[in-house]
Amino acid sequence: MENSERYETLSPTEIGALRKKSWKYAIGPIIMAVVVSIAAGSIWHPSWFGLIIIFLGALLVISFITRGQLRSVLSLNRDIREGKKKIIIDRMESQRQDIRQTGNSDDAVNNFLGPGSSGPSMSYGYLLKVRGKEFNVSELQYYQCQPGQLVEIHLAPHSEHVFYVNILKDAVTERATP
Repeated sequence: MENSERYETLSPTEIGALRKKSWKYAIGPIIMAVVVSIAAGSIWHPSWFGLIIIFLGALLVISFITRGQLRSVLSLNRDIREGKKKIIIDRMESQRQDIRQTGNSDDAVNNFLGPGSSGPSMSYGYLLKVRGKEFNVSELQYYQCQPGQLVEIHLAPHSEHVFYVNILKDAVTERATP
């Protein structure tokens, strides 16, 4: 059972999770383009044709800036179209947290903005390493397993969205316990 990989059909719940994530990534650049178009339209009063050109230009620039999100949307949509999930069974090699500081940490800026201003914040990512590849998982999934355990990971093959992680009992530990 160890070191196996197989494919199964996605459940309706899993397809829904992929669609929700895809929509979240796709809607961001569109909203930003609308905001830029409205702001440009309020400053410079173009015709409807000019406003459409501004919107398309803003969408193009924002899409270029967020091309990583575009790749994510395309891979999520490919997973939905193909309708398959990958199930990997292997030992977890390691786990780590990816902690990043976001926002501005400059005290002078925070003092200038005054109390209640948004300062630095932390972003946490939880990663499990199986077969030499790191998978981004939820905090709950991260803390439920330890390195060396036999795990079963259900994920979308192209986007690598992890649906869930199961911890499997080892045949060795089952025989060792009376």
